[in-house]
Amino acid sequence: MKTEHSKIKSLFGLEKDFLLKNQLLQLLDNSSDYITFTEIACHLKYYSVELLQQTCQKLQQDFLKNYPVKQCELVIHPHFGVRLLRKSISLKELVDYYAEQELSYILLQELFRYRELIASDFYENQYVSESTLRRKIKRINQSLAHYNLRITFAYKIKLTGSELAIRSFYFYFLFLFYRQLPAVPGIAEQGFFESKAIKIQNHLGLTLSLKELGVFSLIYYVHEHGVHSGTPLRLTEKENEHFHQFDFPPKPNFLNNWSFNDWQFFLLFTMATDLFEQDFDIATRDVLVPLFVFESLAWGQAFKMAFGQLTSEEQALVHEAIQ
Repeated sequence: MKTEHSKIKSLFGLEKDFLLKNQLLQLLDNSSDYITFTEIACHLKYYSVELLQQTCQKLQQDFLKNYPVKQCELVIHPHFGVRLLRKSISLKELVDYYAEQELSYILLQELFRYRELIASDFYENQYVSESTLRRKIKRINQSLAHYNLRITFAYKIKLTGSELAIRSFYFYFLFLFYRQLPAVPGIAEQGFFESKAIKIQNHLGLTLSLKELGVFSLIYYVHEHGVHSGTPLRLTEKENEHFHQFDFPPKPNFLNNWSFNDWQFFLLFTMATDLFEQDFDIATRDVLVPLFVFESLAWGQAFKMAFGQLTSEEQALVHEAIQ
């Protein structure tokens, strides 16, 4: 007999308990009052009320282990539902705690940062067997195939695919768990990326809230990391045609390590995310060119592939999370 969890689509090879806990944390953290389990089930589809109750009880125990009760507490009420109470304390510690136990997350994070790993070093450092790692990579590759990406396993473990796809996927991977750059662990010189993002914001004449700036900084970090660590961004003939439909603002001089392709993709990608209150549009050379000219590309569909087709309520929740 199939369990309820077996019906839920795995994302990036990550364990479903890990994904559900992270989804619950984000939902509860953006609710100012109690939220019933029926309401949670409407937001987090595929999960039954019973499973959500069980997972919230696990979360409650995790809070007790990681936080002082007076600073952060998950309250479960038999009639009102569940509510997260916290006083100026970040949930980053708990998210990091879950991530440290999730092999798929660790592998993907390492591959995005370094693009390739020595296989024996990785599975010895993570205390897993080669066969376990191979099975895990097989599961991850089932999700990566949607992005035309693949992890290869030999003497080295490598992430292969187009640079556009890698940068797209890396952002949505980080956004899924952290939403903003300041919450992402292990980034050296985080202030450098934040200050550069502010300069780009000013260059483009954008006015972003503090949380929106955190999201914008995350987009910039992923693209800057790609420029520094990845292969040069080369466009296919079809992508070149689509990019040519837009009248891009000039690339700022302080991004002297970026090609114009890097700048174009950064701008189109930022527009495609639709994560900001202020409209961020790029003029087209022909007013008759429809918006779908870039949405038809694989990277333009990455958000829908990663998170599914968002309802208007779910999109509002995402916007609320970064306001």
